[in-house]
Amino acid sequence: MEKKSYQHLQNIKATLEKLSNDIEKDYYKMHYECIKELEKDKKDKKIQNEEMLSLYKKLLNNDVMRLTWIKNKMPWYITKFFKISSNELSLIDNNVYIGVNFGKSQETNCFVQITPQDIGW
Repeated sequence: MEKKSYQHLQNIKATLEKLSNDIEKDYYKMHYECIKELEKDKKDKKIQNEEMLSLYKKLLNNDVMRLTWIKNKMPWYITKFFKISSNELSLIDNNVYIGVNFGKSQETNCFVQITPQDIGW
């Protein structure tokens, strides 16, 4: 009887050791996948920042492109019935904000936000 219970305990010990090794392998595999995903996210964020900065620089010197973005982002009835202009542009975090003026106003009435999703992210 003693040999049977000792053998049974040895079997339980071996099973637990195998489970422990499997859990450790799974942990390191998941850890590696998380690190790869973080590196990919960092790389994507850097590319987004560069693309948004590039768009900002293009909009800074191109009023026609700026007005096109305003017309695409605002409701059609506002752009149809109001004269639209812009004299303000900002790059904050990962978004470009275009100041919109209505009529002959030189004061910004609202802002149009361009996000990375708007340019295909």
